[in-house]
Amino acid sequence: MKKLKLMLLIILASFSIFVLSSCKGDNTPGDTDTTFVVGSVMNMTGSFLTYEMFSGGDNISTIKKLINDYEPVAFTKNEKYEINTTVVEDIKIVEEEGIGTTYTLKIKNNLKWSNGDKITSKDYVGSIMLFNNSLFYDVMSQNILPNVNVIGSDEYYNDDSGLGELVGVKLISDYEFSFTVEGKPNIVDLSILKITPYPMNVLMPGVSIVQANKGVKFEGKTTEELKDILYKSIENDFQGYRYYPSVTCGPYKLESLKNEECILVKNEEYIGNYEGQKPEIDKIIIKTVSGTKDQIISSIQSGVIDYYDFGSGITESDLSKLDTNVVNSTTFNNNTVMNIAFHSDKGPVRFKEVRQAIAYLMDNKDVYGDYSLNQWMAKESMDENGNVLGIDLSGKKVVLNKYENDVDKAVELIEKAGYIYGDADCSKLYSNGDELRYRKNKEGVGEALVLDIIVIDRYDYMFNQLVDSAKQIGFKINIIVRDVTTIQNNYLAYYGDGYDNIPENATYEEILNLYNPETDKREGAAYQCNYKLDLMLENASFSTGLEKWGNEGNCYFLYNELLDAAAKELDSIRDSEEKYLEAWQKYQYIYNDELPMLPFNTMEKVILFNNKLKGFEGEVSENWDWTYQIIYCEKTE
Repeated sequence: MKKLKLMLLIILASFSIFVLSSCKGDNTPGDTDTTFVVGSVMNMTGSFLTYEMFSGGDNISTIKKLINDYEPVAFTKNEKYEINTTVVEDIKIVEEEGIGTTYTLKIKNNLKWSNGDKITSKDYVGSIMLFNNSLFYDVMSQNILPNVNVIGSDEYYNDDSGLGELVGVKLISDYEFSFTVEGKPNIVDLSILKITPYPMNVLMPGVSIVQANKGVKFEGKTTEELKDILYKSIENDFQGYRYYPSVTCGPYKLESLKNEECILVKNEEYIGNYEGQKPEIDKIIIKTVSGTKDQIISSIQSGVIDYYDFGSGITESDLSKLDTNVVNSTTFNNNTVMNIAFHSDKGPVRFKEVRQAIAYLMDNKDVYGDYSLNQWMAKESMDENGNVLGIDLSGKKVVLNKYENDVDKAVELIEKAGYIYGDADCSKLYSNGDELRYRKNKEGVGEALVLDIIVIDRYDYMFNQLVDSAKQIGFKINIIVRDVTTIQNNYLAYYGDGYDNIPENATYEEILNLYNPETDKREGAAYQCNYKLDLMLENASFSTGLEKWGNEGNCYFLYNELLDAAAKELDSIRDSEEKYLEAWQKYQYIYNDELPMLPFNTMEKVILFNNKLKGFEGEVSENWDWTYQIIYCEKTE
């Protein structure tokens, strides 16, 4: 099976709006049902099959969260994946030397689909099989991600019949199954257990899922019959399950779905989330709406709308006009940050000191001053002043450098990297009459201190400030606007990075010596990227090792022995959150020094909600959003 490489999608920031409004009623028999209306600027088109890479607009993502559940792990208020005890009766995790890790799950026998049918282990096993099956890929005609990369998945995918055995999965009984993956057990990150069950009797009527000699397989149909069944149930000329999931297992189920309106009603078969919580609100309507900001605010004031996600489209002036007796508000940074990322093998940013100097030149304290903190590690690393701590090379906990604006420090670092003004040994370099710094390369030729930053949008205030500050110290920065696809292809070096045929186990010096500028199609050495990460903190899953140099995963073209060792140590710890946190703090300290992130917008979000909405905590983060919280809410007079 073709593996999808880890990549950082560079996306154009979009303005999206959600509205949650209601008609009042309580849940006592005979009274009017409680109905919430969710308004959006987008329509309802897209795909509801969970693991597709591109599933449509945010409406579809929202609906999927409300109609799906019963995964063996739950994303909790602590923003961790934890075993979902509503679903799982027992779990065993066993490491098998030379094979991998086997997860054996026994699910409870009281789970039901929205149509009343029992949920069994075949609905989990079939889900894993489908998302690794070539016939499913053919029917979907779209890039999708496997929910679990089990042992034997490549061979299973490459069996074009779709009827082979998936050896990494075992069907033990009606309520017990297992799967095996490469590597050691990981109790720190349980997201590998995030397996959404799907109703196999609906998706594959007449097809049996059986335990064969080596693994599980589909049985009872030929290849052509199986493909026809999958097409009719999943695709069916835009009428199939991927467009209208008729049987689901979340707190809500679909009552109707049109291009501009989706109606969800409470699923009476739902026994609760990971805490056993069931929804109080009877109906949610998601609807495409139009209107000006003032009209929306007026609707909130009048009580027609109970909840509104305004994104970044509301000002302090707007908020000051609200009647706080009727409307409450909460503000937080979501987990997307627009950032400048480097290719650390090109131009002046191949020197750490220049990368740090650029960070000191950016006057982004308003952006840098807050942390999204959407990883538990960041929250656990905060001191009493809200600073995130790392562990330095001596083992001491220290506040991570925020690189607050300091031009003198930037000059010191640039000169440390060898960039000076022209003198008798080298002709002065000029650009539009402005003097530039230079450094002599190994051939003794002056190399000008010039950097091209490729961006989607100019964000003039921030970029103009950076360009002007750099100009004052002999550093020329050019801001070049390109479309999102061009930036992505350049940043990920899709068309060539100048490193051809790198031998296995090549050293850093050997890789650099292989560089061929003729095959390097990258336009610049710095790019705008949108990170869904903790602000200023790097996720160690993004490689900084030699084995994935360039577009294989090390998109920063960066190597540092200490950083690589810290990343490997972090990846090796799977049995203790305490040890993992300590390794994470060591990694962050080195990363913060080697490759400072350069944010220029954090996409602050403002939530407005009616005071009658009880149980709503405010969107604590982008991850723990209203779709998780709404089943805890009710509306009172």
